[in-house]
Amino acid sequence: MDEREQRQFIRFLATEVKEYWRELAAHRILIQMLKEAGLPGVDKLLESARASPELQKVFDRHFAGFDKLIPTAEEDFDTEVRKFLEHWHPDGEPN
Repeated sequence: MDEREQRQFIRFLATEVKEYWRELAAHRILIQMLKEAGLPGVDKLLESARASPELQKVFDRHFAGFDKLIPTAEEDFDTEVRKFLEHWHPDGEPN
């Protein structure tokens, strides 16, 4: 990815994060309002939704390929260390 593509991707991610955060905040407020209204079992319903196979399918489909697009920190670190070690020539006595 060149620098222009990286900037566009970062802008896209920032926009998505803002939208998701806003939606999450709305849901949290709604859940709190339901609890305050005395609706029984709100926490149990929420946990059930979180554990739902349907939710996992939607999540997996929505983020398919995302991890391939952005390597994990460990992969970045390993790549950088490997590059460094390939070109490193130590001076002096070994330990």
